[in-house]
Amino acid sequence: MALAILGLGILALIQLYSASLRSTAKSSEVSRHVIEARSVLEEILVRPGLPGPGTGELAGGSTWESTVRKLESTEEYTVYEVSVRVSARGTKGFELNGKKVVYEEEASP
Repeated sequence: MALAILGLGILALIQLYSASLRSTAKSSEVSRHVIEARSVLEEILVRPGLPGPGTGELAGGSTWESTVRKLESTEEYTVYEVSVRVSARGTKGFELNGKKVVYEEEASP
């Protein structure tokens, strides 16, 4: 009887450890996707001139799509909101946003 209880206890510990490893792996994968998406967003924001929409694929098979929306415009500058939406396999996906100010002399060729 004592051996059966000990066996059940060990089995429970192994299952907890396994669940912890799966959770850690999932968290690591999501973190990697966030870092890659942030890299895409920063790349779009540092490009000179007007940002444009785009799509692409990240390492690991996830995809990204960027959209641009004009927020505010004056004679001197225009403010855009740039959104990068990442769809990662097996996750809900997420969206990162940033703002870019384009001065009129940058926008003119």
